[in-house]
Amino acid sequence: MVFFKKYRTYLAFIFFIIVSFNIHYFLAESLNEANQVLRLIKFGYVLNFILTAILLFAITFISKIAPTQAGYAFLAFSVVKVGIILLSFKIFKVDLEQSGVLHFFIPFFICLFFEVFLLVKLLNSQDFSNNA
Repeated sequence: MVFFKKYRTYLAFIFFIIVSFNIHYFLAESLNEANQVLRLIKFGYVLNFILTAILLFAITFISKIAPTQAGYAFLAFSVVKVGIILLSFKIFKVDLEQSGVLHFFIPFFICLFFEVFLLVKLLNSQDFSNNA
């Protein structure tokens, strides 16, 4: 039971990503979206999940080592994350149409929500009075 309490944010992230992917994919499929859009949805969720998982663990690790630097680490990792996303668009030749941008940024903002949620949770749990 301690495992679930300690890692509930990560487990909620995994659960919410799986549920939102299935809902998003089902809706796109039922609206007869093209195969390219369905591939973009899969690509968006997988890429954002991997990058966000790395970011969540890195921010958690950094907040234990240097709690006052967690916010700066989040900003730095976010810039790197966006750079990796843009680079992956070039590498995999992802063609973003107007609807494609929306389909990609839905998982992006879901993941961003969890990143910010974890950062706020970590920063609120820190005692900064001794670090001044």
